[in-house]
Amino acid sequence: MEHAQSSTNWTRTPSVRTQTERRFTDEVAFVMDVLLPEATVHALAAVLSVYLERAKETYISGPEYDWSEMELCSHYLTKNMSEEAHQRLKDSSERFRRALDSEEFLNRL
Repeated sequence: MEHAQSSTNWTRTPSVRTQTERRFTDEVAFVMDVLLPEATVHALAAVLSVYLERAKETYISGPEYDWSEMELCSHYLTKNMSEEAHQRLKDSSERFRRALDSEEFLNRL
């Protein structure tokens, strides 16, 4: 039973993981954290015909959406949302608006 418990929690205790498990995790992290973003930046530079620095800025800023796309997405989300979730979203949106309007919030920026 002790062995089963330690093998289940291998993500919390690195010493329990085998060398192969650590190596695989490290390789996946390297691909996802380093190689994939780098490849994406180079692809953006090629597709947009811009320098790598501009492609990196584009990658960091994320996708650009048209207002109509955002409205359509919002419509689909609210249409399929439960009444409770809709009310919570409405409440948090109102609190956010009030925070943006407050002088205290603006002074902290």
